[in-house]
This record gives sequence, structure tokens and C-alpha cells, in this order.
Amino acid sequence: MENTSGSGDSAAVPPELQRWNWAAFLGGFLWALENRMPREILLVSCIPFYGPFACGKRGYEWTWKHQGWINLDHLLQNQKKQRNYFLAVYGLTLLSVPLLFLLDFLL
Repeated sequence: MENTSGSGDSAAVPPELQRWNWAAFLGGFLWALENRMPREILLVSCIPFYGPFACGKRGYEWTWKHQGWINLDHLLQNQKKQRNYFLAVYGLTLLSVPLLFLLDFLL
């Protein structure tokens, strides 16, 4: 299959990208900004509860269509890095909240 990434809505999406995108689900609006999504997708990513699920379900497709990638592996590696980043942010947040409560209790 030829590389059609960045061709807009007419781009043919490889079948390997028809799956859940954890980076898009976890990152939402920040993911959409990072991947230079069009205004409509930025707005969808801001809708509470619906936005993350819409981004997670269609994230790979949107990223392939709206941003030029060298190849499929380049896209997958980039999304994996973004997923790991967002997981780290969530993990640090989950660890810091109990720590703040504990510090408040001790002081």
C-alpha cells in the first residue's frame, strides 16, 4: 500500500490502524494539538466523556489522514511515545494526590 498520509479525508487508511489509540484517549485535547488536528477534531476532543472515546476510537485514522508520516512505523512509534508520556503524567498525578493529602494531614 502506498503512503497516503497527510492527504486529508481522501487518504486511504491502512488496516493496521483500525484499532484503539491509547495516546488519543489519554491525551484528548493535548493529543489533538500535538498532532495538528483540524479545528473540528480539536472541538470534538474537548467534549466531556464523549471526546476521549471518540479520539481513542478514531485517533489513528485522524492522525494518518491529517498529518504526513514517513511510513506506518513512524506513526506507530510516535503514538507509542505519546501514550507513554500521557501514562507518566497520569501516574504522577495519581501518586501526588495521596501524597498531598498525607502532607496536609501531617502539617
